[in-house]
Amino acid sequence: AVVSTQSTGETIIAKDRARDNTRILMESEKKKDKEKTKGKEKLKTLRSLLPSDKKAKNKNPTTLKSVNILIEHLEKTSLDLEGLCRVSGNVNKVKELKEKVMIEGEKVDLDDILDKHVVSGALKLIFREMEEPLLTFDLYANFLAAVELKEQKPRASFLRSLVVSLPQENGVLLKTLLKFLYTVQAHSEANKMSYANLA
Repeated sequence: AVVSTQSTGETIIAKDRARDNTRILMESEKKKDKEKTKGKEKLKTLRSLLPSDKKAKNKNPTTLKSVNILIEHLEKTSLDLEGLCRVSGNVNKVKELKEKVMIEGEKVDLDDILDKHVVSGALKLIFREMEEPLLTFDLYANFLAAVELKEQKPRASFLRSLVVSLPQENGVLLKTLLKFLYTVQAHSEANKMSYANLA
């Protein structure tokens, strides 16, 4: 009888431990699911801020053409120029060239301009004087919110959503600009324009 009672007690203890382990495991799984759901809801909330019109019409179709003209010239002639995109050219000449390229396009002979900082200055002025910023007023706060996301996958996913949501010309301009800046920093030994200096 004593053995039977002892065996029954051990069985009860074993069952209690099994229930405790099961409960701990279930609570752990619930916590993980809750964290995943919270992350998805946060991403969903951020995505809900995107404008409904994902492909707004281009407001200035000449901007992309002008940017390409200036970048192509700089890539051919000035990648080793120290301070490229940082040193300022003559203010009046920069403004004059920017207006001329926007109006006349490829008819402008950029080879006649000896100071290539004037050419890079005109490029920067185009972006500075855009009717709306490259990343747009509507999406600016969202880009800042995306950068604040700590987890890499949600951050990358939301940034992709934002880039896709840019007006078509802005998206192409952004890609063109980033490609050019990457090319510039690739020649940083000569032009002294590292990522930090470009930023």
